[in-house]
Amino acid sequence: MNARENYLEAIRFGSPHWVPLGCEPLWHTLQFEGIFRCGDWTDAWGVRWEVGIEGTVPFPRGNPLADLARLREYGFPDPDEPVFTGRMVEELAGVDRAEKLVIGSLTYLLFERAWAVMGMERFLTALVTHPEAVHEFLRGIADYARRVFDRYLALGVDGVSFSEDLGTQRALMVSPAMFREFLLPEYAHCFQNVLAAGKIVHFHSCGCVDAARTR
Repeated sequence: MNARENYLEAIRFGSPHWVPLGCEPLWHTLQFEGIFRCGDWTDAWGVRWEVGIEGTVPFPRGNPLADLARLREYGFPDPDEPVFTGRMVEELAGVDRAEKLVIGSLTYLLFERAWAVMGMERFLTALVTHPEAVHEFLRGIADYARRVFDRYLALGVDGVSFSEDLGTQRALMVSPAMFREFLLPEYAHCFQNVLAAGKIVHFHSCGCVDAARTR
């Protein structure tokens, strides 16, 4: 059983020969540029990220959409930027697909992307005070993610992966009702084509997320 077969056996709840282990410090994935970097920088969404403690991931220090009233003025990044595809095709050419899985990475997906762009407190408040605008904002983010995933599918990836921390130590950061209203439909939108193609959706979330389960 090679590494690819072993990983697939593990995620299908079979009998892998060893426990697959990810080594995040290597960041050896297809990385959609403009989305994540371990350093001080401003991403494609206009968010300023800074590393406060050496060896940790950066934290958002600037929120380009502090007011949802300016949503129509906010410029979402272009998921069709052509340079990414060219670089990824070159990387894929050197991968033995019989031995290795190829997973397309997006890092922050929906909830994490929304609060990074708006600010955590402002985003959570807007769920109550401006629900229609939040729906529109989240659909814009989901449209972006869906298009990125479509591009990965066109490259022939085995699946997609991203970060979407939803929980604290005890519960979701939003109520289960809000999760179902605001986030769940957008996840379905994001993953529709990936799942239809029979590919892997590697959904990473830290925290206690039991209440997010729908069945």
